[in-house]
Amino acid sequence: MPSFDIVSQVNSMEIENAVNQAKKELANRFDFKNTDSSIEMNPGELLLKDKPVPVPKRAEVLVRIDAVAICATDLEVIYHGPPALIQGGMPHNKNFTPGHEYMGTVVATGPGVDEFKIGQRITVEIHAGCGQCKRCREGMYPSCHNYGLNYGDVDKGHRANGFTTDGGFCEYQVNHINTLIAIEDDMSDEEATLVVTAGTSMYGLTELGGPCERLRLLESSDQEIRNHRRIVMPR
Repeated sequence: MPSFDIVSQVNSMEIENAVNQAKKELANRFDFKNTDSSIEMNPGELLLKDKPVPVPKRAEVLVRIDAVAICATDLEVIYHGPPALIQGGMPHNKNFTPGHEYMGTVVATGPGVDEFKIGQRITVEIHAGCGQCKRCREGMYPSCHNYGLNYGDVDKGHRANGFTTDGGFCEYQVNHINTLIAIEDDMSDEEATLVVTAGTSMYGLTELGGPCERLRLLESSDQEIRNHRRIVMPR
C-alpha cells in the first residue's frame, strides 16, 4: 500500500514530484481519480461538485468515508452558517464542504505516520487544535484561539472538519491523526459515526462524578421537586 513518506530535506520540486507520484499510486491502487465528489453549500442549499482529492501531509491520513451522520448542527451550518467559520466569516459560497460525524477507512498516510495503518477502520473527532495558543497548551484544544482562521492553510491554526475546514460530506477527506479513533470490526459503520457523540455525553457524566453519581443527582433533584410540589401545592 502507498505511503506518503516524503523526506523532509528535499527541495520544493522534489516534494511536488513525490506528491504527484503518490497521487498516481493512489489512483491506481484504490480506483479513484484526482477528483472527489463533494457537497458544497450556499445558504440553505447543497451542491454536488468535484474537488481534488486531498493529499495527507505530516501527521495526517487520507480517509475513505464509508458512512456519515447528519447532525442538527449540520443543518444550522447549512441554513445559517455558525458555528462554522471560514476565513474569519460565514461559510457559504466559499467552496466549503460541511459534515462532521463520519467514519471510514484509512487509504493513505502522510510522512512519518505509523499510528494508523492503511486499511484500518476509524471514526473521527472534530477538533485538532493549533497546539500553540494558550488554550491548546492547557489541553482545551476545542476552544483554540485560532478557531476558523486557517481555512486553506491547515499548517497553522485550529482545524475542525465540517466547521473550519472541509468536512465529511464527500468521498475522501484528510484528518489529523489526533482526531482519529480506531474501531473494532464488529462495530457497524452507522454506529461508528456516533462514537464521538456518545463520548461527549460520557465525558459530561464523568465530569459530574460518573454515571452512577449523575443518576443519584437526578434522583435527588426529582425528589426535591416532588417535595417542593407538596409544599407549594398541598392537597
